[in-house]
Amino acid sequence: LHAAYSDGLFERQPPGVTDQKRALLRESVGVEVEDLVFRYQNLAWRQPGAVTRLRSSLADVDARDRSVVLMRLANELEEHLDMASLYCANAEARRNFVKVYGKDLLGLTEALGQRRLAAAFRRTFLAIEQTDVPLALRAPANVRYDGRPASDSPELAEALGANSPLAAVPAAEVFEAFSSQALLRSIPEQFQSVVSRFPERVALDRGVARLTYAELDLAASALASALGRQSDAEASPVAVMVGQATLPVAMLGVLKAGLVFAPLSARHPRSRLGKLLSDLRPGCLVVDDATQALAIEFADTIPTIVNIDSLPADGDRPHRAAAAVDTAACVLYTSGSTGHPKGVVHSHRSLMHLAMRSTNALRITPNDRHSLVSAGVHIAGITDMLRTLLNGAALVTFDVAQEGLDGLAKWLCDSALTVLHCTPTLFRNLAQTLDPAQRVPRIRLLHLGGEPCTANEVAQFRRLFEPGTVLVNNLGCTEFSGYCQFQIDHSTELPNGMIPAGYPVEGVVLHLLDSHGDAVADGDVGEIVIESEYLASGYWRETEQMPVSFTPAPAGGRVRRYRTGDLGRRLSDGRYLHVGRADTQVQVRGYRVEAGEIEAALLEHPQVPVVAVRVWNEGTEEQKIVAYVTAIGRRAPDGETLRQFLSKSLPGYMVPGQIVTLTDLPLTPTGKIDRLA
Repeated sequence: LHAAYSDGLFERQPPGVTDQKRALLRESVGVEVEDLVFRYQNLAWRQPGAVTRLRSSLADVDARDRSVVLMRLANELEEHLDMASLYCANAEARRNFVKVYGKDLLGLTEALGQRRLAAAFRRTFLAIEQTDVPLALRAPANVRYDGRPASDSPELAEALGANSPLAAVPAAEVFEAFSSQALLRSIPEQFQSVVSRFPERVALDRGVARLTYAELDLAASALASALGRQSDAEASPVAVMVGQATLPVAMLGVLKAGLVFAPLSARHPRSRLGKLLSDLRPGCLVVDDATQALAIEFADTIPTIVNIDSLPADGDRPHRAAAAVDTAACVLYTSGSTGHPKGVVHSHRSLMHLAMRSTNALRITPNDRHSLVSAGVHIAGITDMLRTLLNGAALVTFDVAQEGLDGLAKWLCDSALTVLHCTPTLFRNLAQTLDPAQRVPRIRLLHLGGEPCTANEVAQFRRLFEPGTVLVNNLGCTEFSGYCQFQIDHSTELPNGMIPAGYPVEGVVLHLLDSHGDAVADGDVGEIVIESEYLASGYWRETEQMPVSFTPAPAGGRVRRYRTGDLGRRLSDGRYLHVGRADTQVQVRGYRVEAGEIEAALLEHPQVPVVAVRVWNEGTEEQKIVAYVTAIGRRAPDGETLRQFLSKSLPGYMVPGQIVTLTDLPLTPTGKIDRLA
């Protein structure tokens, strides 16, 4: 119930208990208790002292029901405190709110034995009294605030969330939160507002060439105009197959034309490209000079091919009405490493919410220089483009597949980045190419996602980056990018070397369910299920899959649930641990084995930086575990040495029967390990 309130399940409801909210609450706390709450709802308990009077009037009620009633009302008070007070721009209103409700809320939490919550409220109230800064009432490692305290007192420093890594990182420019009002706009509308504010700022830094926001707008408009003249592009998605440096122009151009953007990688095998184009059935394919020859091979199945490099720079601006926020914006095909690729459809609303929650969590400002090294054909690259270009920051591109890891290391040190986003696998490979005595300059934020982050990456992060830099561990999926985040700095304690996935992000509620769809007990492992109104719309031409993965949520409306396939455990402080994938669990000699656990154990070895574990069935009933590792330099430990190392931490049935040392592990276009290679 607490999570439902704090994560915004009822935020679109009017203050108080509406009929729809009451129905949901009856499911949470029981009909009898909620009816008891309703009997006392006539009290003016939102006036000073009303909660104290309510407590007295409940003296003759059963102790258990009385506690639940008080807890219900405490949650509602907390909702008002969190939503109406702390996020209020008027500092005087915040102070008045605390003055009216603070004492009652403290009294309730103390009466219910919630001492830690009461202490958190006291610190928050102190901060509100002494600063004009809005605070997010979150778990300590996820607290963030905008601005600086008006006092240097240690009490205030504690109140402002001194344990929050990002709170200590000075932004190059005063952070301006991404407003929820932007969710009413399409992506091109938001981009135009940024162009109006920052026409001469660098928008796209491609190394040899730069585009300002005004120039990027012109380039995107030229493509939009060209697409507007293609009748075949009207009713179908526009496939885009261009280089990394050109992809932002193509994305904005397609969206400016009011069409659906569907990025494809020219590095995929031709057979895979053929399957994707056959599934997508695009009305047009946008290419550049480097990919035009490849595109011609598929000319029989594509009505029109447009070369973005051949368009005039001063083309006419498109004259199209802005897309409705709930219409499709893009189709993103999931990685083949998870099975048959599916085209995930995102609306403008879901992508604008992605930009909002990502901007606000990482405090992106117009002075940031943000990397684009992740393949732009997947959700990580889309995230990078949106949270950069919709905030007036500079997007700095680098093509790892073309330039190589050595080039990446040099680019990282020379490009004046402030935010680097990549996969843990790419970061591990990058760390091996950097001088051990070298510190990476200027970067304030390292964002890792797409794969589990291990203690190995944290150690490398602390070795390579300055103490002021923050590592953000991210857990997400194509259907909802980054649903959990955890911030780590050089002093963050990580008991037992476990790296939490973190706390649920803005606009999402997480559930842990078993295979029957029932909630698991506290501390048990379950499949992570996302509940949000900002999920992907569904799958392209695969509606039969939606009832399996996407289901309506009890809240109704636009709120739905999505089964991620990720397995997790919720800790006592509300953080989540990612423990693997439901689809990588196998039975070995009668035991359930999670390949991710074996990989994590191997990565504890100091000479094993990269590892992948697969379970093979070679025509026999018995499954065989095989581990593939790389090694640092020539100090490659042999398989038996690694088996002995694993036997100290894993049961015998989980120790791989074979360990193969390779120079490199194959990667997918997203920078993840290709487990099907």
